[in-house]
Amino acid sequence: MTALVQGLLAALAVPVLLSAPDAGSPDAAVSSAAPPDAGARPSDEFHPAAALAELRPLLGAWSCAGKSRSAPGAPELPTRSTWKFAETLDGFWMSVRFEQERSAANPHPVWASGVFGYDDEGDRFVGQLALNDGSFEQLGSPGWEGDRFNFHGQYRLGDDRLSFRRSFERGSGKQSGRLRVTLELQLVASGDWTIIADELCSR
Repeated sequence: MTALVQGLLAALAVPVLLSAPDAGSPDAAVSSAAPPDAGARPSDEFHPAAALAELRPLLGAWSCAGKSRSAPGAPELPTRSTWKFAETLDGFWMSVRFEQERSAANPHPVWASGVFGYDDEGDRFVGQLALNDGSFEQLGSPGWEGDRFNFHGQYRLGDDRLSFRRSFERGSGKQSGRLRVTLELQLVASGDWTIIADELCSR
C-alpha cells in the first residue's frame, strides 16, 4: 500500500474515530485499527540505482585553475573556479554547482547549477546544467572509460544548438587525487572540436 493510499485512508477514518462507535459495532474494528505510518514516503518503495556509485569519486568541493574562452576563437582567459558535488534527493541525484571567480581578466564569470543522475531505462548517466547566461546543457554518458568520465550532449542558447563534450579525468601518478575538467564544442561549419575550458582541480 502506497503512502498516498495510506494517507487517504487515514483521512477517511477521522470521522469514524471521532464518533467513538460501540465496542460491539462493526465500525469498532475500524476505529481500533493501527494508524498508518506517518513517516512513510513514496521513495521508500524505490532505491537509487547501484550505478550511481560511479559518481562518488566526484563528491566534494574542488578548487580549479586553468584557461577558458568565452566562445570558439575568442582569446584565452586565465580562470579560477570551483566545482561542488553532493548527493541530494534521498541519494537519487547528485547536485552540481560550478562557479568561476570574477576578476579583471574575467569580468563575466560563468556559473552553473544542476544535477547528475542515472536513467535505468536508457542505461546511461544523465544530467542537466543551467547557466547564468540563460543557456543550458543536456548531458548523457555511458560512465567511466578508464580514468575519464565523458558527458556528451547539446548546449542550447535560444535557437542555437551546439554539440559538446564535458570530461572529468581522474589524475594518476603525480597527479593522483586531482581532477582535470575540460569542455569542448563542435564547430558547426567544419565539424571540428575546439577546447573552450581546461582546468586542473584539487580538493
